[in-house]
Amino acid sequence: MKRKLLFCKNIRPYLMLAIKAVIFQEERSTYSSIIQNLLASSQPEAIIKYDGSIVVGNNKLTEQIRQVGLSALPFRLRLKIKNLIDEQSSSGTWQHDLAYYRLKRRLYAITLKPVEIEINLSERTWLLTLTRLSNTTSLLIRTLNEANLTRRETEIVLCLQKGLSSARIAEKLNLSYHTVRTHLKNIYKKLNISSVHELMAFLLKHSAS
Repeated sequence: MKRKLLFCKNIRPYLMLAIKAVIFQEERSTYSSIIQNLLASSQPEAIIKYDGSIVVGNNKLTEQIRQVGLSALPFRLRLKIKNLIDEQSSSGTWQHDLAYYRLKRRLYAITLKPVEIEINLSERTWLLTLTRLSNTTSLLIRTLNEANLTRRETEIVLCLQKGLSSARIAEKLNLSYHTVRTHLKNIYKKLNISSVHELMAFLLKHSAS
């Protein structure tokens, strides 16, 4: 029994090294796949750090920002992303939160996905994707902003526009059902309406304009 314990004790460091090597190989393969997809993407994408510096960016991002040899994101975009990372890190969830950035007078939705999680915040990287919104969606968001809807309230309105129920929205946004209903009451008040049917009529009107 003692010999078996001694053998296990002696071999443990080598087993740990082998496990770490396998994990490193898998992470490197995943990272390589992310970069390949990023470079082939038709949307502006980049792997970025917490401070907004760019590790790898594709040509579409360079074209949209109009800067050759881009090493960091524009200041306003860096601030938006830093706030999103802080919010998502504190909540412990990595679901898409509504945030926008305007490039060449066109509105883009910001999506962030962590590439690594189990390291210090300053050393982590994220996959940034900028998705261009349609003119109709951009106009609707502008209307909602003018009505002083918060970012979360606007996100809920857009989910309702896609046909999601309050329960599904709560699941998608990692909120309680009660919280979604509270947001809806605030939305109705700000838009001067009293029901989801009036909200749908509001959306239909502004989607057609």
